[in-house]
Amino acid sequence: MPETALTSLKPQVQKQVDIARVAIERENYDYAIKICLDVLQRHPECLAVRKLLRAAQKKRFGKKNRLMAKAIGGISSAPFMIAASTQVKKHPGKAMDSAEKMLSRDPSNATALKLLADAAKSHELPATRVFALEGIREVQPNNIKILLEIGDAYIEAGRPDAALNAAERVLELKPAHEGAQALIKSASVAQSMQKGKWEEEGSYRDKLRDEKQAISLEQEGKVVAAEEATRGLIDEALEKVKEEPENLNHYRTLVKHYQSVGDFDQAVHWVEEARKLPAGAADSTLEKLQSELKVARIERDLATKTKELKENPGSEQLQAEIDSLNEQLDSVRLQETKAMVDRYPNDYGNRFEYGRLLFKKGEIDAAIEQFQVSQRNAKVRVQSLMFLGNCFKHKKQYDLAVQQYATVKSEISGMNDQKKEVIYELAECYEKMGKTDEAIAEYKSIYSVDISYRDVADKINRFYSAGGDKQED
Repeated sequence: MPETALTSLKPQVQKQVDIARVAIERENYDYAIKICLDVLQRHPECLAVRKLLRAAQKKRFGKKNRLMAKAIGGISSAPFMIAASTQVKKHPGKAMDSAEKMLSRDPSNATALKLLADAAKSHELPATRVFALEGIREVQPNNIKILLEIGDAYIEAGRPDAALNAAERVLELKPAHEGAQALIKSASVAQSMQKGKWEEEGSYRDKLRDEKQAISLEQEGKVVAAEEATRGLIDEALEKVKEEPENLNHYRTLVKHYQSVGDFDQAVHWVEEARKLPAGAADSTLEKLQSELKVARIERDLATKTKELKENPGSEQLQAEIDSLNEQLDSVRLQETKAMVDRYPNDYGNRFEYGRLLFKKGEIDAAIEQFQVSQRNAKVRVQSLMFLGNCFKHKKQYDLAVQQYATVKSEISGMNDQKKEVIYELAECYEKMGKTDEAIAEYKSIYSVDISYRDVADKINRFYSAGGDKQED
């Protein structure tokens, strides 16, 4: 029985799977597991559904007491598994179903995973066999027997590279292991055969083009399916808003779904509606979300126009639209951040961002005021001091800039890119002040660890060429 892609199943079955995905999103794991088990009884060859089932099983299991679940699973599963193992060859589909029922109790049950792998092999489902054995490997990463078996499964599934990796892992655990050496030989032969088949069936470029097209079509199908499922969730959320118009959670859900499909206009509309409610007006998270959505809406339009410009380079109209959108983006960010600072004056993160935007706009004194406040907070202190230095440097008040840069330098440990930038700015200020020795000392501290940083090499070379640091013979 060949393995089947989800898109090859009947539309009504695909819809069931979409419902299972939604159920997982809503943390209704039992319902998702029930749907997936039902689908797999009819289509045991669909690995995509089995992976979705495993995700639901793991999430459900994670919410329970693991020790209790394992204890109960171990007590109740032994006779059940013995009976199921007898079905592997005669009724592999039933054996797979039995294994999944046990995995719904404990998705890390190695015995159930092994049963699933053996049944998949009998059912001639190599990728499913690999998936089951990988589940055992997760919980028993150093089990040599499983590593060798999964290596064999990888070869059967057309993945000789992965088989070689499994063999190498065995040799790390037990050097000169005969089984691992045999696996390496088999995987190497499979690699050669695979390469030969690749070359026989067409040119490299043709295959690469076909593979890219297949991936593109698959991704496109996933996007469409996901968007259709989200549209259904939007309809549900709209109904809930009508039923309970005072419940902010329904508005948040609705906004989240509109965001996920890129409909920022509707997302902004509904967050504005939520903020009209008494509870919403006082909700700072909604206010911040509203600001973020307005920015995201412009960023979406900007990305679209930028893409169009790449396709139509030289278009003055598109460039003008992009420039206008950039101005709008800066204006909205500045306006929204100012509103947040006015409303929450003790939020230092907002003050730092507001100062950064003011600096970008050229309102230096106003920016200094914000950074002088925001530098009191440890989270944004270093960035605030750095910008303070930049502000004073911009105003050509180099002595004040040096104070800020020197403070930042002392507060950054090690020599990372941020510290290199601080030292470079500090050195430039010394240069502007005519303090050559101090400037060169700072440049040297960068030069000694990163000769390629900006133009420090040129500065140091010019210094020595001019006779700097001459020593008597």
